[in-house]
Amino acid sequence: MWAAYLTLHNSGSEPLVVSGVRSPAAAQAMIHQTSLANGRPTMRPHEHLRIAPGETIRLAPGGLHVMLMGLAHPLATGEQVPLVLLLEGGGSVTVTARVRAPGEE
Repeated sequence: MWAAYLTLHNSGSEPLVVSGVRSPAAAQAMIHQTSLANGRPTMRPHEHLRIAPGETIRLAPGGLHVMLMGLAHPLATGEQVPLVLLLEGGGSVTVTARVRAPGEE
């Protein structure tokens, strides 16, 4: 399993709802939320991301992230991984994530 982090900004005048994610690099991709329960980190699926007009949401370690499961091949540092953000109403936005070494900003 690999995690993908990104920043989403809604520059439009209507709310955007990200209802899911997929990637040709993985059999399954899901938006997850990491939180603390009894002092221990837990992960669970996060159904939808609602982004108000002008709002920015950051997917980062320790919070929201995209979980990639069942990778098609091992990912290498520097590789570009396409992510397709599925929007409520049937649209989609494709972004590219660059694989980074652990701890690399």
